[in-house]
Amino acid sequence: MRMSISVEVPGQSPAVVLADAVAAVRGLAETLWSARSDDELVAVVGRVQQLTLLLAAVEAGAVAEVDARDLAKASRHLAAVVSTPTPSTAASRTPSHERNRPPT
Repeated sequence: MRMSISVEVPGQSPAVVLADAVAAVRGLAETLWSARSDDELVAVVGRVQQLTLLLAAVEAGAVAEVDARDLAKASRHLAAVVSTPTPSTAASRTPSHERNRPPT
């Protein structure tokens, strides 16, 4: 029996909640931002920052549990998912002054 550092909580699966959130947000990547007002742009950036912080907290908790259960070694798929950078994680690891630099 493996020891968990958290208690199982009844209700909707966190993976389902996150899948719904991904589906809800996916279309925003196609938004024509130049057609949005200044106030809306500022509000969107603020909400994205809030979501980024919350997702980091969710990820940290899930990764801590993966480590506690030693799941990365037991599952090659999980190890690949955990170590594969996504565009958002790759961007978050690039300093903003480098992301915003015009191409030369």
